[in-house]
Amino acid sequence: MRAQAPGDHDGATIARSAITRPVAMPRIRLSTGETHTLARPVIIGRAPRLTRVPLDDAPLLVTVASPELDISRSHVEIVPDHDAVVVTDLRTTNGTRLVRDGADPVRLRAGEATVVVTGDVLDLGDGVTVAFEDLP
Repeated sequence: MRAQAPGDHDGATIARSAITRPVAMPRIRLSTGETHTLARPVIIGRAPRLTRVPLDDAPLLVTVASPELDISRSHVEIVPDHDAVVVTDLRTTNGTRLVRDGADPVRLRAGEATVVVTGDVLDLGDGVTVAFEDLP
């Protein structure tokens, strides 16, 4: 006789509720069409650079076009935490706006971390937006 697994009432049949489903990874979707999972920090800008970060902790650098130079070289940092995702405007000249359903757009305070939720959108300027999907 086989050992019974959780949800296995007769040793052969497993209840559908006992089957584990893959967990969706938090991700961002840019208006450019790019999608990135949030497995590590991300820096988005027109020419993002690393500054004094160990290579094994290096964030993903995402370059976006900014013909009008509305977007700074390193514009916004996105950091996944265990139970949240936080974004920080990297002291940009033109700022970053947070658009949340049911609320007026808000300009992020430079250098101040802000928690985002699924459905939030960052407007970086020059028509570039970052949408947040499947966040914890």
